[in-house]
Amino acid sequence: MDNDILSLRNHLMNWLFTPLFVLWIFSTASGYMATLNYANQPYDLALIERAKSLAGQMNPGGQAHLGGAPATETGDRTFYTITSADGRVIAGNAALPRRPAFQANRNEPVFSDGEYKGQKVRMVSLRYQADPADSNSVALLQMAETLGKRQALTRGILGNIVIPQLLLIIMAGGAVWYALKRGLMPLEHLRQEVAQRSRDDLSLLDEKKAPVEVQPLIEAVNDLL
Repeated sequence: MDNDILSLRNHLMNWLFTPLFVLWIFSTASGYMATLNYANQPYDLALIERAKSLAGQMNPGGQAHLGGAPATETGDRTFYTITSADGRVIAGNAALPRRPAFQANRNEPVFSDGEYKGQKVRMVSLRYQADPADSNSVALLQMAETLGKRQALTRGILGNIVIPQLLLIIMAGGAVWYALKRGLMPLEHLRQEVAQRSRDDLSLLDEKKAPVEVQPLIEAVNDLL
């Protein structure tokens, strides 16, 4: 029979480390989801403020008073498209896909994730009044931003969560392995004592040398002797 199956040390290590490993996986997954949420919040606020600022700088003719959307210090780029109620593009530097927020007559900003020119982007759709003199002049502003700084923040936060937890599990594993080795040492001494006996030696084994949990087994062996 395989020695690993009969190994008490391996059996205990498996029972101790399997829950720890599962807990680490669960903690990493939940930490990742929480990190994505926290990483998105500040950048979503900044994105919506940029979208509102752009909407406020649009004149009734549909022209913005500012230039294109340059790259940020992290290399991220911002793209925008402004369309009228009938779907006509009236301004913008990118052909972003229309979101259902306009047709649903939702006035609050709507965030979504998408892809533009092979890059993953975070996009906000915002309805605003294009002409202050005309209450019916509603336009849809869509602004998308690449995810470089968001991903960098996510990796940083996640690294601060996962790495310390992994180190703690490794330290706990070392402590458990050492404790098991020390705890099973009386059994190893008893095994060596029995192995060194001659076949004619029927003297009783010393129960005091064995842990309390093993003493019933020693008593049974002594009865057999």
